[in-house]
Amino acid sequence: MKNLLPSRFESKQLRAVLCFTVFSLTMSQIHNGAAQERQTKGVSTKSKVNANAKAAVEPVSVQSADVLISNAIAEIEKNELITALSFARKAVVAAPVNYKAHYYMGLILFRMGNFDQADDAAFEAVRFAPEEAQSSVKKLQQAIAWGRTSLVAARDAENAQNEGLNGKAASAWKLAWEAGFQNGEYGFNAAQLYVGRLGQPVAGAKILREVLEKISDQAILDKSGALLKSISPQLDSIANTLFQQAKQADGTRQLQFIRDALDADPNHIGAYELLARYYVKNGDIAQLKEVLKDLSRRNRLDLGVLKHEAFFELLKTNEFSSWLVDLVGDVAVKALSSDVAELERKRDQQLRYEQSMREYAKAMEVYQDRMALFAKYTPCVNATRQAYFACEARIPAPDSGFLGIGGNAEDRAKLHTACVNGYNEKIAQCQASYPSTQPQEPVKPTRPSN
Repeated sequence: MKNLLPSRFESKQLRAVLCFTVFSLTMSQIHNGAAQERQTKGVSTKSKVNANAKAAVEPVSVQSADVLISNAIAEIEKNELITALSFARKAVVAAPVNYKAHYYMGLILFRMGNFDQADDAAFEAVRFAPEEAQSSVKKLQQAIAWGRTSLVAARDAENAQNEGLNGKAASAWKLAWEAGFQNGEYGFNAAQLYVGRLGQPVAGAKILREVLEKISDQAILDKSGALLKSISPQLDSIANTLFQQAKQADGTRQLQFIRDALDADPNHIGAYELLARYYVKNGDIAQLKEVLKDLSRRNRLDLGVLKHEAFFELLKTNEFSSWLVDLVGDVAVKALSSDVAELERKRDQQLRYEQSMREYAKAMEVYQDRMALFAKYTPCVNATRQAYFACEARIPAPDSGFLGIGGNAEDRAKLHTACVNGYNEKIAQCQASYPSTQPQEPVKPTRPSN
C-alpha cells in the first residue's frame, strides 16, 4: 500500500485544502517584515541565508518570531519538514500568543501525519487569532479532521480488501476519498471496486468523474479516464433505459428515474429536458434554474429544452425572462420568445383542430345512426304499400244482388276504407320511426398546415 500521508508540499490537492487566505497574507507580511529587519540591521541576503542554516542551533532570543515563521515557510516550500518544525517550535517559544506560529506548527505536524499534536497547535492558533483571521485558521482544523478521517478510512479499506470484503472496502475507500483530503488514489480504488467487483458501474463512474475533475496527478487521471471510457457503453445503455422508465412514470418515482439516468450519463439531454419539465410542472422554479445553470456550466444548454408547452406561460413572466437574459443573453432570449410565440400559435391551432375533430366525430356518429334509420324508411313504405295492395285484393268483387237487393257495395266500401286507414297508419309509423329524407353528411375539418 502506498504511503497514506502527503509526501510533497507542491501537491495541488493539498494546496487546495491548506493554502488559506491567511497563508498568502502572512507570507507577504512576514517576508516584508523580514526584509525591513534585514535593512535595519544591515544584514545582506547572503548572510541571511547563512543565518537560516544555523537557525536550528541558535538561541531563541537571537531571532524574532516573524523571522522564524518566515524561515519555517521557506523550509515547508522545500519540503524540509523537520527543519521547518524546528523553526516553528522556536517561533512558538519566542511568541506564545502569535497565532501564526501555532498555525504553521500545526500545518507542519499535519504534513508529518501527527494529527493529535497538529490539532493542539491548530487549537492554539484559533485561540490567539484575531477575528478577521478566525475563519481561515479554522480551515486548518478542518483539514486535520479530513486528514485523520481519510487515513483511518484508507487503512480500514486496505484491511477489508485483504480479507475479501469488497463491499466494505469500496465504502471505506469512498469515505477516504470524500473526507476532504482529495487523494486521487483513494477515489480510483473505490471506483475500481464498484466497477470490477461489485457490478455497480454507475457508482464507480460518479467517483471517477470527481477524480478527473479534482485531481491533477497525470497517472491517476490516465487510469481513471481509461476505466471510465471502458464502461461508457454500459453507462449509456443504463441511462437510456432509466430515461425511458422516467417518461412512463410520474411524481417522485419519475424524479428518481431521472436522477439515476443522470448519474449514469451526466450529459443525457433527454433526461435534463424531462427534469426541467418536472420542476416547472411542480412549480419549483428555483430547481429549474439550477438545472439550466448546470447545463450552461457544462456548455450543454440548448434553449430547445424550453420550447415545450410546459414552459410557455413561465416564459411570459418578466422575472424568469430577465433571469434567462442573465443566463444566455438578450439576443438568444428574443429568438426563443419568437420561436415560442410561433409554437404557441401552432399549438392553439392544433387544439382548435382537435376540438373540431372531436365534434366532427360526434356528428358522424349521429349521421351514421340517422343513415341507418333512413335506410329503413323506404323498405317500411314499400312494405306498407304491399300490405295495402294485399288488403285491397282481399275485397270481394262487386255484387249487385238480385234486382239490387243483397249487393255488397257497402261492405266493399267499408273494407276499402279499412285498407286505406291501415295504409295511412303504417305510413305515419314509418315517418315517425325513420327519417324520410337523407341526412346531410358532416364536413370533415381541414388539418392545419405546418
